[in-house]
This record gives sequence, structure tokens and C-alpha cells, in this order.
Amino acid sequence: HNSNMADSTSSTVVIALKLNATCSSKEWLRISRALQQELSIPTRRVVVCLAPLLVHEAIEADLHAALNNHDGAVSLLHLCETACETATTLDTDDSDEHTQQFGVIQSKITAILTAVATLQEIPASTQAKLLQLVHNFLCSLFMPWLTKTCPDLAYLPSCPTLELPPTHASIARIGDSQVDAIKLQIAKHPSRCLVLPPDLSQPMRSPLALTRQQDLRAAFLAAALSASSCLVWCHAGGLSSLAQLETDSSADVLDQLTYAEALEVSGACPEVIHPEAINVLQVHNTPACVQSPLDANKQGTIVSENSRSSQAGVKALVVKQGVTLWALSAAVMRRASGFLDKVFGILAKYEISVDMVATGDSTVTVSLDPLPKEVDASVLSKAAIDLSPFCNVRAMYNCTVLSFVGEGVAAHVSTITNLLDRPAHLISKASGAVSLSIAVDEMSTTAVSALYQSLMVGLNQELVIPQSSNPSTLPSAIADRLYIPVLTPSIPLSPTKEAVFLTTNSSYQQGIEGRWWFQESRRQQLLQMVGDEPIYVYSKHVFEQQINTLASSLTSVDRFFFAIKANANPELLQATATILDGELGFECVSQAELEYVMELHPDLSSERLLFTPNFAPLEEYRAAMQIGAYVTIDNADILRRWGSDLAGYHKILLRVDTGLALGHHAHVQTGGRLSKFGIDPADLSDLAVVCSQHNIQVCGLHCHSGSGIGEYATWAKHATFLASLARQYFSTAMILDIGGGLPIPYHFSDMPLDLALVQGHLQDFHELYPEFQLWMEPGRFLTAECGVLLTRVTQCKLKQGTTFVGLNAGFNALLRPVLYEAHHEMVNLSRDGAPHSVTVCGPICESGDVFGRERPLPVSTQIGDVVVIDCCGAYGRSMASTYNLRPVPEEKVMD
Repeated sequence: HNSNMADSTSSTVVIALKLNATCSSKEWLRISRALQQELSIPTRRVVVCLAPLLVHEAIEADLHAALNNHDGAVSLLHLCETACETATTLDTDDSDEHTQQFGVIQSKITAILTAVATLQEIPASTQAKLLQLVHNFLCSLFMPWLTKTCPDLAYLPSCPTLELPPTHASIARIGDSQVDAIKLQIAKHPSRCLVLPPDLSQPMRSPLALTRQQDLRAAFLAAALSASSCLVWCHAGGLSSLAQLETDSSADVLDQLTYAEALEVSGACPEVIHPEAINVLQVHNTPACVQSPLDANKQGTIVSENSRSSQAGVKALVVKQGVTLWALSAAVMRRASGFLDKVFGILAKYEISVDMVATGDSTVTVSLDPLPKEVDASVLSKAAIDLSPFCNVRAMYNCTVLSFVGEGVAAHVSTITNLLDRPAHLISKASGAVSLSIAVDEMSTTAVSALYQSLMVGLNQELVIPQSSNPSTLPSAIADRLYIPVLTPSIPLSPTKEAVFLTTNSSYQQGIEGRWWFQESRRQQLLQMVGDEPIYVYSKHVFEQQINTLASSLTSVDRFFFAIKANANPELLQATATILDGELGFECVSQAELEYVMELHPDLSSERLLFTPNFAPLEEYRAAMQIGAYVTIDNADILRRWGSDLAGYHKILLRVDTGLALGHHAHVQTGGRLSKFGIDPADLSDLAVVCSQHNIQVCGLHCHSGSGIGEYATWAKHATFLASLARQYFSTAMILDIGGGLPIPYHFSDMPLDLALVQGHLQDFHELYPEFQLWMEPGRFLTAECGVLLTRVTQCKLKQGTTFVGLNAGFNALLRPVLYEAHHEMVNLSRDGAPHSVTVCGPICESGDVFGRERPLPVSTQIGDVVVIDCCGAYGRSMASTYNLRPVPEEKVMD
């Protein structure tokens, strides 16, 4: 690479040499040959900054053993003994001296560890002493040999220490006296290759902190000496095109990067070269090369301003795993001055560091850096509570952040997100348009590797930009803004506002009084129902009340079909025979559901059956038509492929994709390009011809965009969307099925849906489109609040500040919290008392078997207590399983 570096024949090259303490004799020989190669240019001087040998794990293992009265010094002495054998292999003449040196360090290390075992504590300076001892020992073994093999090399253990300035400062900030002293010592020395020791005078820090110090030292030294280049010699052999995956043979070492690109890539692998060192090199325009001296065939990565390609595109994919996202939302954010100042002030208070930030009118989304090991994870909850008075905090855990690095790549947001073909939770670009970062749901190492293989070629084919393109001339929508799609709501870290309890010594929150099961008489009944297994209990009165409330409020809706997938309890379904004068319909998504309803209601009119399958076999469509049910088609291919099977049937509705992904979680959002539901509106013109050819009368259009929708106008907008399509393509379509998705108050503090506002919008629609009938498919709204899951406490556990309360029900009994990250209130029915925050979990052998975190339960909660999980009447028992061979909960209905 030297031939490609600027001014390769100038006087000085600085090398940051990062060695493993366990280097073999072959590796030392290769390092020697690499140094000799650098000195093959007669006018060159080489200054080697020796990095601290990373022996932290061995030191920590021995100190831990000493504290626990185990045999100490095993790891360190084994390391030193191995190094001694390697040095003897290199230079057999000094074997006796090596043995003597080993004996000296053995006694010193043993004495230090014995003192630790005696005192049963580790003095602050102990780790630094051990590091200095081991490093000096290894240098005493190998530096004399290296001096023999490189006659022009000298080791300067007493070279003046370089005090590092802030990384953004000019090199002049180092201090002229320091620069002059270093230059003088280097200039007056007769050897052309000088090896400088690391600065080990400070207390021992983490390996990454030492790497940062070493890289900065080399970068500042290169600037102070006006070096032609700064070489980083390490085992990595260069910066990888797939950064931060520990092992991936498919990733290539990058040939060239600009400083800006290298800053982005090195952020994921700072142990190779620290990004702050790259920043220093950029300020002083000093080229760098990251390479391995152990493999002459690997050329490494050049970092310089001259590394710009004639065409720009994606050079690297940087991956960060286990990232936590926070969405901070407040309706008044846009008009509230100092909002971000408050947010970052609170985060700084708890030492929470932020990586990416994206802003919108009412939401700021941030990605959080991993917490330092010494910081308790509970600080996240504490910070969320501090933030709750002026914003709502919602979190998404274990996300993967993919950063695409390359000149001009940030201008191609839409192209990259389309190629990803998965929802993005946060998108942000780096300044200079060299990096585009996208946060998605957790991806395995295998999935990331596959993505790298499939995307890198495609990206570079589509994203190559002529070098003459100037990012500053791009439209402001691309060049100047931060992108923020709607963050999928996730488990709230804290309530929107701090929980308000009924009394100062109660764990019951305000709002609980309105729950049907909280009445004293009901509570006693429920307690008597619970045995050794969890059980679902439903209030038939609440179920019937919800149906009547909906029908009396939404008078613009001509027919309601109950989505029985929400709850197929036979007693509840039989009760519908007398509700709404027997006119409530049933929405079924499978042939089995159709047959089940017909078995419960043998005399049911087919007019009350709506079949809405998705990717079902043809036989199920035939069975539904045989019964005479209304049939929804949500795939254009069905009509094209099986049109003759549907010929002559006049009770067909077409489900059209609205393009909207609405709802409380990605898994309930049923619209948009990534959703498997619905027909593309662009296909309707062609399908109108197909239906005409097969005498298929389309009697209606259907849509559904998601569940738990809080926007009152949504259903009227759906109706307007369908009406315009019906008028354009299907004159016989007089029925508009506007789906379901009505929300319910899962939190005690939630306000119920104002049905009057929904009706107002629907009434406005009817005035514009009076010829259409409106249908709706409520499920959750009718049954969620009528049902609870009763469980018993099996165990309680305190671990590192977190209290766990275990129940005899897991996600085999209630899947929603795991599948949808859904919130269900939980209350101890057996006892009340002063609350404390707990994590409520189940017995399933999965880390995700958690019902909720930071939930208030009484401090006095005991094994055997009955805990009620609220609002489980919809998608509770109907989604239960026998996973771990645990039984599906029984059901009981109360009048």
C-alpha cells in the first residue's frame, strides 16, 4: 500500500502496533520482516507506537480467583510462561535469561495476588500494576530480539509522554515544548526505527479506552512529526465491508475509504482503529492505512481524502445489534420550546447516551447506546418516569441498526428501504451524506449475512452516482431533513403520567373502579372460581352491553358481523341469538369457523355469514359458497385462476388494500405494501373485466387497515375510499365493508372510544354517498372488556434490583403481550397494599414470556395470590396453545 500513500518517500512514518500478548514465534518473525520492509527506503524513519498488550481478561480472572481464595496467578503466569517459550524459540542464546526473568515476574505477581487474597479487596492501583508488570516483562523478552533482527531499531522506554489534547483541537494545542522534546529525541537518535512504549501511568481502564488512547497518541504523533502516513498494524487486516459481525467469511476488507466513510465504519469496530483518531488524521490530512503485518497478501484499507471513487455507492454495511429505541411523544412538542433540552438533560442525569435522533411534529425517536457495565439497567425506567410529566415514553427492544456507508448514499432513502423489504422504525442520515442508518426489528447474524449477500450487489447497481453529483443540490426533502417513519408502539416503559393510586397505601390505580370485576361481590365470586390452573372468565352482561352500545351509537352502519376469531366461546355466541333482534352477523376466516357457527345456530340465515379468508385453499371457498355465505376475495389471482369456480356467484366482495398500515402494532397492521392482505387498487380495472367474463357479480368492496385505531375519521375515510372505487369499477357493489379495529381502553387511565365522533364522520359520508350500505366487523370491541384471565402467583424473585412475580399462566394462555407487545392491566385480587414495581412473567421456557414490566403490585404479594389480567376477552383464549405441554385454560361465563 505504501506506493499508494501520499509522499511515500518522505522522512517519517508512524506505526500504531497492536500486538496480542500470545503472539507466536512465526508472527514475531513476520512483524520483524514488515518493519524491515518499511526501512527498505533509505531516507525513511519509522516511529512505532507500541500499544498496551491486552491482558485484561487474564488479570481480572486472577484477581477474581484471589478474592475467592482460589489458586491465583494461573492465567497471567500461563500467559507469561507461553511468551517465555516463544522468546526462547526466537533466540535460544537467551534461554537462561528468559527463565530468570520469568522467575522474577512470577514472584511479583504472586505477591500482589496474595495481598489481594489477604485483604479481600482490590486496591485501586492493583490492576494497573499488574498490567505494567506484564507489559514490561513481555517487552524485556521481545524488544532485545527485535533489535537484533532489525539493526536500525531501538526501543526507547523513557521517551517523553505525549499529553493528549481534545481531539477537535489543533495540533498546536499539544504544546510546543512537548512537540519539540519528542522531535529532538527522535531526531538525535541514530536509529531509523524507534519503538515508543505506551503510557501506562494512568489507572487501568477498559481495553477500548486503552485502544482509544493508543490510536490518538499515534495520530497526534503523526501530525506533530508531519509524517507522510500513519499505519495501524493489527490482526484485523483492515476495515470490513460488513462491520461488527464477529465472524463472516463473506465480508471483504475494504481497499479505500474517505475519512468520512472510515469514521462511520470504525464506529462499529473501534478496536481496529478508533474513530477519534481518524478525526485527528482528517484534520491534519494525514493518510492512514489499516493492515495486518502478519499476512503480506492482505493489503489493508487506505483512509485518505484521495480515496474518493469516480462513482459513489455503498461500500460497507455496519451492523449494531441489541439496540433500544425510545419514541418520545407529546402533542404540544412542536410548540414547546426547550423540549429536547429537557429530554437530553434527563438522559444525561442517568448517564444514558444517545446515538441516533429523528424528529417529527409530535415525536422524537432516539436510539440508545448500550449502558456501561457499571450502570444498573433500572436507570432506563427511572429516566422514563422523569420524562413522563411532559411526554409519553415507549420503547422497542433488541432492534438491529443497519448503516449503509458510501459517498452520496443518504440521498437514496426510498431505494434502500424498498430493497430492504421490511418495516423501518427509525431512519437517520449522517452529515456529509456518507451514511444512512435504518433501525429494524431484531435480525440474526445469519439473516444479516444473507442480507449483505443479496443487497450489496443490488444496492451498488442502483445507487452508483456520478462523481459530479453535488449532494448540496439535492432537494431539501432529501438533503436537509431527518427521516422518521411512525415507530411501531411497543411496551411502555412508564405510563403517560405517573400512576395515581386510590389511596397512599394501595396498589389499585384510579380508573379501576369502572371495571366490572372490581365490584366487591364480583371479586369474591372470581376468587372462588380459581383453582390450581389459570381460567378465563367472561361477563355475558358486559358482552351484550357492548353490542347494544355499538349498534345504538353507530346508526349509520347497516349491519354488524362479529369477528368470532376474537372469541369463539359457545355460551357467548349462543347469547347473540336474541341480540339486535337476531340480526347480528358472524365474520368467519376459515371453513371450520363457518361450520362451528352453523352447528351453534342451525337455523341461521346465510345472510348473516361473512367469509373473509386469506390464502385459504379453493375447497374452503367452495364450502362457503355452498352454505350461501358472503365471500370476500383479497387476491387478484383467485379471480384470474379460479374464475370459473366462482362463476355465477353473486355474493362476492373484493377486499382492497387501502395502503394504510394502522393499528397498535406492526402485527395487526393489515394495509400497505408489506401486508399480505388486500388487492392492489391498480388491479381493479383488470378484475372488473375478469368478473364480467365469468358472470361474477361483485356485490361489495371491503377493507381493513388494522386494529386498535384511535383516529375517529378512519372508518369514514375507508368508506369514501371504497365508494369511489365502486363507482369507478363495480356498479353492482352496493355494500361497503369498512372492517373493524375499534380500540378499547386497555389502560385504567384510557378514555373509551367516543362513538359519537365516529358516527358523525359516518353520517357525513352517508350524505355524500347515500346509495351504499355500510357493514362493520367488530371483534375486540365486543368481547375484550368482558373477559379476564385469573392466575395464581407461583414464585417471587429479586435479582439485581428487579423484582419478578411469576404466574401459573404464560404466553401459552395469553399470547398478546408477546406477539403484539400489548398492555394488559394486572391486579392482585387477594390483597391490596403499598405498591412496588415488578416484572410479571409466566412459566414458559422462553425469555419473552413476560406480561409486563414496571407494573405496580403490592409489596406483600405472596405465592398463591390471585392476579387478574384485565381485558382478555378478545384474542386471549382463542389464541391459546399447549406449548410446553401446559393445558389451555378453561372458560366460565358469568351472567
